Amino acid sequence: MGEIIVVIKSRAGALRFYDELRSYNISCRLINTPKEAKTGCGLSVKLLAKDLKRAQIILSRGIVGVEGIFSVERGGLKKIG
Repeated sequence: MGEIIVVIKSRAGALRFYDELRSYNISCRLINTPKEAKTGCGLSVKLLAKDLKRAQIILSRGIVGVEGIFSVERGGLKKIG
């Protein structure tokens, strides 16, 4: 099962998104933004690819500013959104 990294513009936004995901029982972790992303505040949220649709619903509410959504691939990151 693949993993997704959501890069957020601000640390406060990353924390808020993380808390929101957890409130819906979506398994996730706060991580340091990988250098390959070349963007963001330095803090990102990592979750399972199977939960991406549910996470996008939360993001659509506009509670945080997203810099990018990346799929974790064997050779690095692949931007998907």
